[in-house]
Amino acid sequence: MQTSEKELQKSIKEYLEAKGYLVVKFNSVGIYNRQRDQYIPVGRKGISDLFAFKNGKVYAIEVKLKSRTPIVTGK
Repeated sequence: MQTSEKELQKSIKEYLEAKGYLVVKFNSVGIYNRQRDQYIPVGRKGISDLFAFKNGKVYAIEVKLKSRTPIVTGK
């Protein structure tokens, strides 16, 4: 069974937190509207999945499986 991006993000978050980082997950999927059968966007495209903070430094982490291609935004 292949690991999902969600599972990989969770593993990375848990690992970094165990190393003393403050980790924030950015949810860019949106909110599902059942009446319209669609997602309503809540975030902005191009924002990393995870942000890790430690010792005054910020790390932006984009998690992608090998089978998925990152989307280029903001040209």
